Amino acid sequence: MIRLGLISAVCLLLSLRAAAYGPCDADKEKLCESKDFHGETEKNCLHFNIEQVSNPQCKEFLKINEAEWKKSIESFATVQQECAEELKSTCPEVKADERRLKAKQTCLMSNREKLGESCKREINRHIREFQSHLREIE
Repeated sequence: MIRLGLISAVCLLLSLRAAAYGPCDADKEKLCESKDFHGETEKNCLHFNIEQVSNPQCKEFLKINEAEWKKSIESFATVQQECAEELKSTCPEVKADERRLKAKQTCLMSNREKLGESCKREINRHIREFQSHLREIE
């Protein structure tokens, strides 16, 4: 009996992982369509608003992925520290909003010719560790 329950739980977790953020569709629509998250990833929006998520499967899915998400957020905090001057001068419209992470990264990468070497190095480190689908900047 316990074994069957364990197998069911593992199957549920694997199916949730396979569904990307699928179990969170209704919460995504409710929580992430506001201007506060305009241009942000659904993943960031849902994690930032985890306490407001109403679907128990979605909340469980987010909690399973929370540790990896937090590592990514902490990594990007290091990028923001290293690129503070570039964010201030090049991206002042997003600098003040701490949750507009995608907007900050997009602004920095779009202005790569204005970035200092240490800022570029930190962005590339973050890309290698957490966004390998992106091309590093030169």
